[in-house]
Amino acid sequence: LKALVQALGVDYEQWRALTRVAIKLDARNARMGQAAGSGEMKSIAGQMAARLWIYVLLGAMLGALAGMNKDVFLTGAILITYTMAMAAMLVMIDFGAVVISPGDFAILGHQPVSSRTYFITRLTNVLFYSTLLSLALGIVPILVYFFTLGFNPLLGVAALLAVLFAGLTTTLVLVLVYAGVLTVIHPKKLRRALGYVQMAMSFFIFGGYVI
Repeated sequence: LKALVQALGVDYEQWRALTRVAIKLDARNARMGQAAGSGEMKSIAGQMAARLWIYVLLGAMLGALAGMNKDVFLTGAILITYTMAMAAMLVMIDFGAVVISPGDFAILGHQPVSSRTYFITRLTNVLFYSTLLSLALGIVPILVYFFTLGFNPLLGVAALLAVLFAGLTTTLVLVLVYAGVLTVIHPKKLRRALGYVQMAMSFFIFGGYVI
């Protein structure tokens, strides 16, 4: 990993320290697509586990669908659609905390941290959250696919790769779009617009079960 990071022209020690701090801070501030609870968790791991558990439950519903319906294309399309929607929702809800942190400039602006190191750090951070979300949502369906048509490890591996790439691709596309939008729109206006988009996506994801 160190060789890979250094090959990108990044200071490994700075990247490691900044990434560790960013994940700890964002685990406290980010909601992982869910409303914050009324009580405070005792540990960051407890907060993360409680939030990811919601996605595991959603994934269990998708896993039940995959188990009852043997049409892999249909159930796989639904799983990938939900994975992409939830990844997009994560980026939009926690955009300020996970993707871009303007407050970092006051802390790191005068430090000897290159723009490339900072960029890779933020990218690592957002991909970390996206991967956690995708795995939490897809773990149950992936296990179901392993045994959908008898024991079929290739189908299970394919489902795992599809879920991971769907979440990562959606996240990277949204980050790219937001970075471009921020060059022409003030962040406050963007956050206001994202609030309406979040409401619509929440209805699509959670109201979809009712419909």
